[in-house]
Amino acid sequence: MTDLPSLIAPIVLGIVEGLTEFIPVSSTGHLILTERLIGYEGRQAGIIDVVIQVGAILAICWLYRARLWSVVSGLSSDADARRFSRNVLVAFLPSVVVGALAHDFIKRLSVHRFQLLVAALLSVTAVQMIVTG
Repeated sequence: MTDLPSLIAPIVLGIVEGLTEFIPVSSTGHLILTERLIGYEGRQAGIIDVVIQVGAILAICWLYRARLWSVVSGLSSDADARRFSRNVLVAFLPSVVVGALAHDFIKRLSVHRFQLLVAALLSVTAVQMIVTG
């Protein structure tokens, strides 16, 4: 039998993801910190994270399905579609580079230190958003 906290935690995490996905904050960062606050960690928490993130990605794809289809179908003939695709790629590449370079460092962090890093980076982002208005 599954205990009540194991059933409630994914619901809470889903709500946090839903509230933070469409605003300019890190939904993943908030998910990590919420897990820490409610004490939901371990293998099951990791699986729930993946399911919630896949759900969020699918929701974004569904929301922008017309735009995505327009871009995909227009790559061979539409300059705007090619420009949009190029801009997405350019915006994505720094994340790939930083992720590849920092992968080992992040893997070596303990869960607690990783959560502190997430909290610190969320704070830096908040300050940046306040300063730049």
